[in-house]
Amino acid sequence: MKKPLLIVIIILAVILALPVINLIRWSSQTKKPMGIIIVDKTVPTPQRVKHKSFNWVLTNNRFVKKDKNKS
Repeated sequence: MKKPLLIVIIILAVILALPVINLIRWSSQTKKPMGIIIVDKTVPTPQRVKHKSFNWVLTNNRFVKKDKNKS
């Protein structure tokens, strides 16, 4: 096998492996229960478009609703 082809294959393998590694690492993180309430009276519609970024941050940092039965 030619050396440039081997280098390209290794680079592609690394590029394809990184998202899988990050997904496995994110899935193995423990979920953090937390009671969070978003109160914003400036958003009149129930779609809450203005809160999408905040909800995305909470989801990706593995915050979940606190279990009411355990309190």
